[in-house]
Amino acid sequence: LIDASDAHSEVLNDVFCEHTKKGGGAVLVNAAQLCASQHSFDTLTAPQRLPRVGYEATVGAALPFIQTLHNLTVAGDTVYRVEGVLSGSVQSMLAQWQLQRQQKPSESQSLANVVMDAHRRRQFSMDPRQDLLGITSARKAL
Repeated sequence: LIDASDAHSEVLNDVFCEHTKKGGGAVLVNAAQLCASQHSFDTLTAPQRLPRVGYEATVGAALPFIQTLHNLTVAGDTVYRVEGVLSGSVQSMLAQWQLQRQQKPSESQSLANVVMDAHRRRQFSMDPRQDLLGITSARKAL
């Protein structure tokens, strides 16, 4: 099973848990399923299921963050701090708004207009509130 949606669903979570319990595989590109509850996370990432459950958080131009961090620690490196922009779409939108305000303060768009323009260009996930409220970033951080 592959979850490529950007919505959280308890029903879908139950389907993934049951499917992997029976030996099926799952690929989770949506952090929402892993952030549903601690029980769901523990169930989906239990050692006996991990060979069949794949997940990855991508940040900064879709770089595989979790696997890279895992590889560093397995190699014996110590990671002291991780910094980055968790939402490239929000960062891009805010940078555009800031640039407009600096270049032509009297003509700059309102933040609401910049958000609507970014949404029209499909720069956000399906529901831009997920990005704007920080929900997408919080899921990546978990």
